[in-house]
Amino acid sequence: MARYTQSDRGEQRERNEDHAFSFKLGDVFGVGVADGLGGHAAGQVASELASATFAESFQELYDGGVARDVVRLCFEDAEGAVQRRMDDDEAYRGMGTTLVAAVVADGRALVGNVGDSRAYLVTDGGIRQVTDDHAERIPYGSPGRRRSLTRLTQAVGTESEGVDPDVFELGLSGGDALLLCSDGLTDELGDDRIRRVVAGADALDEAGRRLVRYANRSGGRDNVSVALYAP
Repeated sequence: MARYTQSDRGEQRERNEDHAFSFKLGDVFGVGVADGLGGHAAGQVASELASATFAESFQELYDGGVARDVVRLCFEDAEGAVQRRMDDDEAYRGMGTTLVAAVVADGRALVGNVGDSRAYLVTDGGIRQVTDDHAERIPYGSPGRRRSLTRLTQAVGTESEGVDPDVFELGLSGGDALLLCSDGLTDELGDDRIRRVVAGADALDEAGRRLVRYANRSGGRDNVSVALYAP
């Protein structure tokens, strides 16, 4: 069993508002990625606080079994922590973050997400996106020069009225890899490129470093974070 996390500022951003994390509790492993919302106050604070709260809450709630309700409660605790920080300090009003996290035990993973940070399962046979983005594309610009921006339909914080995370269950076998990442990776590298990098690496840390390096070489327009787990 191996884990690897890395978070990088990218090539074009002045600061890193992403956060990648991992934890271990007995035979249970956890990994996650949070992407502080660019343009909002203290995105870095939101991503770090949500990540730390998720990990702490899981360790408090864990009773020997990994259940969907526990994962959901960890997301709700992360939301509450960010909201309380905003209430306590006016400077943080409006901050927010995405959050995707996985807990793994006995070859079984529960993956939860809020926002558009993603989880992928990479196997010998291909790659599959596990999570669904909580986001929509909004077109803008004149005809012939149409572009689009992403609007999140869910986020941790941003003065929302709570979160409703998706929680997915999947099995992991030898040779599989679970990848969690911010959109700084997926906006630069397509699914097949990601699969080839992960499958072609000799070790999980090598795969993670290569993913970040290639995303930056492809433009590095955003912060890029990865969290990987392999049984």
